[in-house]
Amino acid sequence: MCGICGAIALNEGPVDRRGVAAMAEAIVHRGPDAGGFLEAPGVVAGIRRLRVIDLATGDQPIAN
Repeated sequence: MCGICGAIALNEGPVDRRGVAAMAEAIVHRGPDAGGFLEAPGVVAGIRRLRVIDLATGDQPIAN
């Protein structure tokens, strides 16, 4: 099972990545094998991954 968390700035201000990093750390049990962050203006997402399938190339986040 994987985990996703994040924050969105509703006032068009910056999002503090440290808060999302704390959330991702809190859900490390959902995906202890890998993690990453996706950042864009006004949004930060944290991803935790449990490697079950696609072991070699399935790291997150995937941007496409």
